[in-house]
Amino acid sequence: MTGPAAAPLEYQLIGLTESRDVGDTLSALDQKQGRLRLQALIAEWPRRDPGNSRRERHRPDRQT
Repeated sequence: MTGPAAAPLEYQLIGLTESRDVGDTLSALDQKQGRLRLQALIAEWPRRDPGNSRRERHRPDRQT
């Protein structure tokens, strides 16, 4: 007898996997871990791309 089928993942993050193939990088994680990983990546995003932050986009002291 087999156990219950795993619930499909709620989110996917398509990109390069550890094996350098294109695929869902969250597929090895359970729902909770996948969601936490996605939240961490989204929270990190502004720090990695400072040119895209609100402070950098609107600087009245700067002439364009």
